[in-house]
Amino acid sequence: MKKFLVLLFAGATIASASQTTINATMSLMEQGMNTIQKGFFYNSKAMILEGSKVVSSANAIFETVDTKEFTNGNRATQVISNIHGNLANDLKEFDAEVQANKFSNAAAKYGKMVNDCVACHSTIRGW
Repeated sequence: MKKFLVLLFAGATIASASQTTINATMSLMEQGMNTIQKGFFYNSKAMILEGSKVVSSANAIFETVDTKEFTNGNRATQVISNIHGNLANDLKEFDAEVQANKFSNAAAKYGKMVNDCVACHSTIRGW
């Protein structure tokens, strides 16, 4: 019985740690996207790039999460991996447009980033 309780507690701790990582990472992504939008509203290139850096960091953290835990190991795991790669590339393109002061192009890239987010949420949540 003791072994069972120890295993149950260990499993719950691992699941809890993964969920905590996911929640914290999603919070960072939200913060970064909000900072980007605020930078556009206030015409602040520095703020836009700061937000992009936060989203990029959150995406890098998310790539370390074992998505099989919440996708049941189906093909969604590979789809999510591809989406994170797409987001990383879109962030690089976004940063280049911002650095070049091409804010209309950057706004279009921002739209692609939002689509990456929606695609991942759609895959995970089955929307």
